[in-house]
Amino acid sequence: MFVRDQVFNVICLRPWTIDELKAGLDVPANTLYKALDSLERDGLVEKRRAGKHIEVRVAPFPKAQKYRDLCMKALRRDMDPGWLLNRNHLTVWTGLRSGLSVIGELAERTHLSYHTVRSALLFLGRNGLVEFRSRRPLRAVLRMNDEVNLALLEVIELEVKQEPRAIIEMPGLRAAFMSPIEVEKALHYEGVSSAEGAPMQIETKAVGTTGTVYLGLGRPTVLYPLSDDKPLEDAFIDRMMTADGAEDLCIRMLASDGLDYGRLIDVAEGRGVLNVLGCYLDVLERLRPGTVPVHVMDGIMDRFKNGRFKLIHFHASDIGLPVPDWLSRLGHKWNVDIHLDIGAMEHTVRSL
Repeated sequence: MFVRDQVFNVICLRPWTIDELKAGLDVPANTLYKALDSLERDGLVEKRRAGKHIEVRVAPFPKAQKYRDLCMKALRRDMDPGWLLNRNHLTVWTGLRSGLSVIGELAERTHLSYHTVRSALLFLGRNGLVEFRSRRPLRAVLRMNDEVNLALLEVIELEVKQEPRAIIEMPGLRAAFMSPIEVEKALHYEGVSSAEGAPMQIETKAVGTTGTVYLGLGRPTVLYPLSDDKPLEDAFIDRMMTADGAEDLCIRMLASDGLDYGRLIDVAEGRGVLNVLGCYLDVLERLRPGTVPVHVMDGIMDRFKNGRFKLIHFHASDIGLPVPDWLSRLGHKWNVDIHLDIGAMEHTVRSL
């Protein structure tokens, strides 16, 4: 076990003063200091003064916490986390996750020797991370419901920088749809810096009851978590059912040309709100003709006529607002009890 790994494993158990680490670990003092400095540079530990002593603890950021989670789960299984994160073992693990399973394929794709791949597979097998399907040729698959594999996956995903799925510009701020792990990193100030490269102080707060977060990234940004298995069109439907979404964000999402209308219709139909989508887009067509392609509206209406859609209460704004006659007629057309702040929507449409 490398000294750095040994030190981190110990710190994962509880905070330690440097004097305690010196007394408890059989390593030279200068080697210990180098390991602590390396861990601190990588954002895995932080040092704090505790009276006359310097205390070292796992840093409160996502990267450090997920490494700690992996470390604890591995240690409970009497597995060395350092060996799990060994470059060759990790390369083979990643190859298995990509769908490779036969030792020969793994060696060819990973550019590792047959012996190295076999050694890695046997290590993973001894620790219950893979299931062997055959011995000749050696063939293995990951046990992805295993807690150590799941913790390792979170660590790997954390290291990969994912760009936002979509950024929508709004007056004075912007909305970003991004993976939950990127939102988590942003909330803990990781990877966020000013144009000059200096770290920024960020204030966060909940926005309404939507679960979004308001960040001061130089220019305020509203972050919307969007998992990889959900398309952007799913997020559109979610936001459409809220006041801020129906009156502003969704209108801008449509104007950005980033939506796939075919997928949007499929998502709405699958969630049983195709009539709400049709009614909403019909309202936007009334406010600004040409917002939605004619064939899209025709396609929604065809599916609406051929399906059964119950009356849905589409109250994206205060139900105390008066409902114009034309809006009531559109609601009746789509079997939707609709309440929208038309004035707010008109303001957004004019700003485009």
